[in-house]
Amino acid sequence: PQLGDFGGRVVHPQHWPEDLDYAGKRVVVIGSGATAVTLVPAMAASAAHVVMLQRSPTYVVSEPGRDAVALFLRRWLPAWLAYLLTRWKNVGKAILFYWLSQTYPQTVRGWL
Repeated sequence: PQLGDFGGRVVHPQHWPEDLDYAGKRVVVIGSGATAVTLVPAMAASAAHVVMLQRSPTYVVSEPGRDAVALFLRRWLPAWLAYLLTRWKNVGKAILFYWLSQTYPQTVRGWL
C-alpha cells in the first residue's frame, strides 16, 4: 500500500495542526522513540483506538525520579565535579545496558 491509498488524515508531529481532533477516532502512530512514547498514551485517553506501528521496538525503563547517587555527589562535591561524575555514571549505565542487551538478549528481555 502507498500513502496515497490511505483515506484518513496524515499528520507529522513536527507539523501538528492546532485544530486536530482525534477524539473517538482510530489512530495509528508510525514510528517509535520519544514522539511515539509521548503521543500514544496522551492520545489513548480520547481516541477510540490507538496503535503504534514500529519497525524496531523501543524499550523504555522506568527509573526513580530522583537519582540517589547524584544527590549524594552534589552534597559532598563541587557542583561541576558532581555533574561530571553523574554524567559518566549515566553514560556507563547506558553502555552496560547496551552490551548486556547484545550479549544476553533473552536475559535482558526478561528484565523488561
